[in-house]
Amino acid sequence: MTKRKWIISILVFLLICFGAGGFYYYKTYGPKPYNEELKDNGGWYIGYSLKYTNIGNSAVIFEGDHYALSNKYIMGARVGYQKEPSQLDDPNEIYHDDYFYVDLYKTDSTKKKLVKSLNILSIIQNYNKNYLPYIPFTPYKDKETGKWVFEVSIFDFSEDRYSDNWIRFLVIDIDSGKVISTDSHDLEVISVGFSPVYTQKVTNVYDKLKERGFSYYKDGDEDDQTDYISVLYFTADIDYSELRLAKEYPESLKFMKEGNSFNNLSPVQDKEIARLLSTEDETDLFQGVTLYGEYSKDGQDHVVQSYDDLMNWYQAKEE
Repeated sequence: MTKRKWIISILVFLLICFGAGGFYYYKTYGPKPYNEELKDNGGWYIGYSLKYTNIGNSAVIFEGDHYALSNKYIMGARVGYQKEPSQLDDPNEIYHDDYFYVDLYKTDSTKKKLVKSLNILSIIQNYNKNYLPYIPFTPYKDKETGKWVFEVSIFDFSEDRYSDNWIRFLVIDIDSGKVISTDSHDLEVISVGFSPVYTQKVTNVYDKLKERGFSYYKDGDEDDQTDYISVLYFTADIDYSELRLAKEYPESLKFMKEGNSFNNLSPVQDKEIARLLSTEDETDLFQGVTLYGEYSKDGQDHVVQSYDDLMNWYQAKEE
């Protein structure tokens, strides 16, 4: 064998070794899939759905109900413990292949863009061996530092499980991926959802949405006319193809037909949402909608012809 062939053979061998080693490392320590079987075997898992489509900078349609959403980040969580962590006597009892990852995606792009994947179990255990992470919460901006952070609830195994300190919260900085505080911060809650003009108390626009096959999430009793809509839902198998939303974002039609959720990233985008949820023969969704006198500047009901017309008359009710 010539010297050249010998060198090539060695290089090929090394590449195979590195490739196999990399694959083993990824399968052992890399991101894990959701594992619904864990529940059936006495374990615990969560998985926030990461199947979604962005609608410009104004909205997101999710497949399924599980998500954590801010106006900058969509959080996905992949968590799997072989045993329910609150039932353990010692954090060292966790299994080698237990996992806890948080994936952060950007909301300001029409493409699904992974910003960062954080190994929360490793981050928390490196911070304090007595801690096990349990549930991550929606990312928000820290008012004091201006940094984007999220909180994670943890079990503190150095404390009595019946004490007030058994469950605690840690604050993790998204940029550094490090624990920056053991206390809850004053977080700047930036609204995500639909403004009050979409509710039954302020206008009858929901009647129009209902006719088109929408429903919305609300807390409390069925008769409660909530002041705030967080999510609109499409109804499966209804034809939404005439909406501007379907025409301008055809990839969203599949999500609509499956009855998925429609989320407004910020009420400042309400005008664009009103346009997208209308048909091409309307100015926007609020054409022909009644603004109730209780919320109008002159105390009278007004049939408006557009979102702009609505806002010319709308006045928030003083509490």
